[in-house]
Amino acid sequence: MDQWDGIDPVRTRLRVLVAHVESALGKLRTEEGRSNQVLEQAWVNLVAALALGLEPVVRSCPFCRRSILQLAVRCRYCMKSSPVEQGPVPE
Repeated sequence: MDQWDGIDPVRTRLRVLVAHVESALGKLRTEEGRSNQVLEQAWVNLVAALALGLEPVVRSCPFCRRSILQLAVRCRYCMKSSPVEQGPVPE
């Protein structure tokens, strides 16, 4: 991928995999009534090392329609000023 659109597909895939393993670990805890502390700690260490963070929020440039970060004030592709959209206030 030679053009960055605000979302890194590799990191997105890693986030999906992390969520899947988290779900599987939750089922393991439920089924066995206890957790494997060594496995749990290894998982926590791996997730911390990946440091994926949250998926970036993107929007379309009103001029060229390319994906840009929601907080961008200028489009990185067409270089036109793009006012930041006012979204709901996070609680």
